[in-house]
Amino acid sequence: MSFADNPYQASQPADPQWGQPPSDHAKERLKIPAILLLVLAPIHMLFMLADLIFRIVNAQTGNVMILGDDAAPGAKEGALIGIYAGGAVDVLAILAQIVVALGAWQMLQVKSRQMALLACILSCIPCLSGCCVLGIPLGVWGLIVLNDPQVKQGFPQ
Repeated sequence: MSFADNPYQASQPADPQWGQPPSDHAKERLKIPAILLLVLAPIHMLFMLADLIFRIVNAQTGNVMILGDDAAPGAKEGALIGIYAGGAVDVLAILAQIVVALGAWQMLQVKSRQMALLACILSCIPCLSGCCVLGIPLGVWGLIVLNDPQVKQGFPQ
């Protein structure tokens, strides 16, 4: 009795992916989250860049619009500190989105699983992700797909 004649052998699942190399299967599963992260990252970078420019202009002119001339002592200095802190978060978010875009590209190409994981994790951080409403679910989706054992096999070791 040969292996092919074994009645207890599991049959092949009715999966269109059956027989594809692991990298093709991984590429197919990662395609949508990777493309959506690639689209979202530059949009978020543009928003953060616009906010950063707005903050720089306000800091340079000393224009703190919400405070009048009769503001409490230290209020304008506090507002300027807020402008600088927000600018630092903007710069950090822009850098994070560059990493997300690079990681999403690596995910799309099935090249570096570590970089793809980093991109998905950064997308899950609210202040750093592109439009939290979209960035967090896309990051979670990417993490779930990247941790699928069949997708893991598609990445180079």
